[in-house]
This record gives sequence, structure tokens and C-alpha cells, in this order.
Amino acid sequence: MSFRFIRLLPNAEAFAQYGEGSRKANNDQRSGETGGASKVRRREVLGGAAAAACVAGKGAMAIEQSYGLEAFDAPLAPVKVEASREIETLVGLRPYRDEGFVVSAEKLGAKTIVHNYGHGGSGVTLSWGSARLALAAAAPFSFSRAAIIGAGVIGLTTALSLAHNGVAVTIYAAEASPHTTSNVAAALWQPTTVFRPDRVGGAFLDQFRFAARVSHEVFRREAGDPARGVRWIRMFDLSDAPGRPQRAEGDDLYPGAAFDAQSARRFNVPYAERYYAMVIDMSVYLPTLMREFDMAGGRIVGRRFSSLEDLVALDEGVIFNCAGYGARALFGDESLRPVRGQITLLKGQPKVDYGYVRDGPSGLLYMFPRAGAIALGGSMGWGETSLAVNESDKRRMLDGHAAIAARLAEAGTTASSDKSASGSIL
Repeated sequence: MSFRFIRLLPNAEAFAQYGEGSRKANNDQRSGETGGASKVRRREVLGGAAAAACVAGKGAMAIEQSYGLEAFDAPLAPVKVEASREIETLVGLRPYRDEGFVVSAEKLGAKTIVHNYGHGGSGVTLSWGSARLALAAAAPFSFSRAAIIGAGVIGLTTALSLAHNGVAVTIYAAEASPHTTSNVAAALWQPTTVFRPDRVGGAFLDQFRFAARVSHEVFRREAGDPARGVRWIRMFDLSDAPGRPQRAEGDDLYPGAAFDAQSARRFNVPYAERYYAMVIDMSVYLPTLMREFDMAGGRIVGRRFSSLEDLVALDEGVIFNCAGYGARALFGDESLRPVRGQITLLKGQPKVDYGYVRDGPSGLLYMFPRAGAIALGGSMGWGETSLAVNESDKRRMLDGHAAIAARLAEAGTTASSDKSASGSIL
């Protein structure tokens, strides 16, 4: 069986209209309308898969009811930031390009190389949509076997997308889960550290919107399944200045989004935006993808590539480059640079059902819950390549998260006291 998608994607005009549709969804969301989102929902691409998640039409209240979520003003259990609760600290390198991620095909002698790399801090967020773009780039070629370079989330989602379309796939990688950069991802569904706005044009933004919205739809369908580790949480963005940059992927992907003075008071910050978002537990998700790949007949072979000659020696005629930061050395892409990340995992707290991002005077901090752990992060080492734990940055992050936890504990105590006083009989 040979692989050849003739109409894997709509034509260029339709693809541009898709981008315009998500921009209209942004505008409609800000004006309180939802007509634009339904237009995006009607556009079907990639073999009939819905390209856009239309959670805006569903509404924050419906999200709460569907997934048993607490309201935004419900209590926030403080994280117990204690050394005795640490599980481990992980380090990885985000593969970032100012011009954004690459999805394209080129010839290398008799081989066809399909590039799918450079997703910055959003490999998980963009994974499924970028995989479909990679399959679209391969559409002009007929093949029944393919090689994938890299076993992170980009490699696995691309491999599964091919396998589900009848292609015999082999993944070649020096490391596989749990030793990939994807395992280090705290994995909130939210595009971040993807591109510089002044270095990209409309064509890339359409590609970006497509990848983001397709991926969001896939994760939304998986949410609530413990076997996949995808869940909705309450999310709070904490800042010192009003407003935020426009979300190019679409405001409608953030149900309930609003700036909220009560949340700002609870966290003791000038401004807070709250919304519902999805978080993906990579300690669950990656093993699940690997099991599904194995069930689909896929193989993972341990191999390190030091030159293009090594690639040419592979038996497969079509090779998907999902090597992440490794693509810099392997393919000579010097525009690809590392952004070092570091997270500390603490023992889980079932009552911590929210997350936050705080970009303040002491640097970036973010916290997202997993089923069995709390992920504390905030490291952004531009140009750094060391995979050793930075103890100074670790201490900064732990101290910062402890201060936020203390503030939430104080706010909870104050709220309880106020409630008791208001209910007392004098």
C-alpha cells in the first residue's frame, strides 16, 4: 500500500481563508459574538477532521459542568513547596527559531526529507497539527515506508499519523521516553516561545493557527481520559501591567477568559487574567503514544546520526526530520537556537486543580498540576546548552513559588475569617 494524500489539505486559497476564519473568531470573541467560530468549525480538512476547536460556543460554565471543574472563585489550595517533597529536577532544550517552526519537504539525493522541527516551547501544544502539516508536505510523493528522526512528541505524533494511514514507520532516535526533551515539558496547552512577531508573515501565521487549532481539537477530545493524562484546569496569568498580546491562535480557545480583580487580590498582583486551559501530563501521554505506535506496527530503533550521509544510508526513501534542536547540527540550521528549560517535580496534591504563570520582578514562574506531581518551572536560558541542574535558578524558582503559596494561604485564611464574621450573630 502506498501513501498518497491528494486532498490532505485544502488548496492555498482555502488555507488562507482558514487563517482569516480564526482571526475573525478572535474579533468575534472580543466583541462577545460567536458566529465566526462556527464558520471555522464548518471548514473540514485533513480527511474530514475538524480543524478548529469551538470551545467558545460551549462556554466556561459548560466546561465546568462537563469536566467537574471548580468555579474561578473557588478556593485555591496552596502548593506545599518543601524540599522533602521534591521528586526530581529535569532539564531540556527548547528548539527555537525567530522565524517559527519549519514544515517543508526537500530532496537529498534519492531521498525525500520532510522537515518538522523548531517548535520552541510549544512542541506539545502544536504537535498533532504540525504532524498533519508534515503529512501534507509529503502529499506529492508516493511511499509505503517512512523513517522518523526523533522520538519526542513531534516524532511520535508524526509517526502515528503516518501509521494510521497505512504507512510502515520506523522511528530512529538516540533517546526515547522518558529521556527526551518532551518529558521535561510542563505541557500547558498554550503556544509560547514559538516565534518573533516581527520575523514572520501571514503565511507562517496561517500555518501556526492551523497547527494550534488542530492540536487543540485533538487534546480537547482526549481531555478527561486518565489513560491519556489530559485535563482541564483553572488557569491564572499574573502580571504587573494591564492587557496582554493578542493570541494569534484565537481567543476562543480560552473559555472564560477575563481579567479579574478578585483573582489579582488573591495572588497579590496588580493584574490577573483567568481562563480554563488544558494541561498534558507527559509522564502519562508519551508512554501512551509509544504503546499506540507499537500496536500500529511501528518500530523504534536506537541510533544516533552524525551526518547527512548517515541519513542517506537508511533504507526508507522518505525521512521525516523531527529531531528538535538536533536539527541544527544534522541539517546545519544555524537559525535554530536552544532555550534551556528546567522544572522541579514535587509530590502531587489532588486538591491543586489550578495553574498559574507569573512574570514578575524576580523572573518567570509557572506551576501546573499533574496526576501524581506538581510541576514548578520558570527557567528561560536563551542560548544555554548545559543539561546540568542550575541550582541557583532552582532556588530562585522554589523561593518564588513558595512566596505565591504563602500568599494564597493567607488569602484563604482571610476569606474564611471574613465568611465567619459575616455569618456570626452579634
